[in-house]
Amino acid sequence: MVSDLVIKGDGNIGVNTTDTKTKLHVLNTDDSSGTGDAYISGRVKKPTECLRLQGQWYFTGSGALLRFTNKHGGGLNLNTGEYYTAGVAGFDDQNAWGGVLALYTSPNTSGGGDLTERMIINSAGHAEILGDRAFDGSTVLKLQNKASQYGRTQIHLIGRYENSNDAWSAGCARNAVMFKYQTDYYSGINHAWTIQSVPNGSNNELGFLSGSNDTPRVLFQGSTGRVAIGTNSPDCPLHVASSTSISLNSLFAEYSSSSGSPHIWIPDYGYLPIRDISIKQGKLFMFWFVDLEAGSIS
Repeated sequence: MVSDLVIKGDGNIGVNTTDTKTKLHVLNTDDSSGTGDAYISGRVKKPTECLRLQGQWYFTGSGALLRFTNKHGGGLNLNTGEYYTAGVAGFDDQNAWGGVLALYTSPNTSGGGDLTERMIINSAGHAEILGDRAFDGSTVLKLQNKASQYGRTQIHLIGRYENSNDAWSAGCARNAVMFKYQTDYYSGINHAWTIQSVPNGSNNELGFLSGSNDTPRVLFQGSTGRVAIGTNSPDCPLHVASSTSISLNSLFAEYSSSSGSPHIWIPDYGYLPIRDISIKQGKLFMFWFVDLEAGSIS
């Protein structure tokens, strides 16, 4: 035993402590200022280093790995009688002095499988969750609230807004949820849909952008409650704009109990049969005729 290292009779090892609570107990009581390396913004102090794992740089991917295993008579990993469960690694990102944090798990494989990357946080702080690569594999992010009552489950997207610098963008939106797809794991990534939030002054707009098209197909204006289709500037509760005529049957499905003509639902009156409807030069023209108790609407 030396002053800073204690090996107890029960096999526990203490570093800078004699009151060991587990097999390896490391204590660091040094104070730390809330600035510089390892500082977490908004805090007064910062974490104190208790353990350092150091690898040797050779190229991208070089780093240090912390491996978790279990002993088991049927385990085949590393040595007979052991199998991998998970791991954490820090490694070189792009030969540019930056680092990546990787989380690994081992798949369900008889005797134990190799550690497989499941999540990485790169040097820019971008996080990726990598799902199962099996034929019918899935990638799942599950947020479950286990409060006994009054629980809340929320996802907060907090981005920047810079007035005239902000614009609708399917590929480079500032505050958005993007849906993309690949035909296989190594193929290019294609844009499907982008749901983007643009404050646009006080309008507080939400747009749905299709593919790589930077113009919203549908826009919701929060300040007025208006909905726009084919335009970014709705001037009525539902603004449908088109440079060409749109046929009636392309907008309204037939009402099954009617004689076959398209209908529209009107509160207090029910389904009213529409005689003709068209959209030209951004204006909506609608005509219908139906007998009511006191006459007809036209």
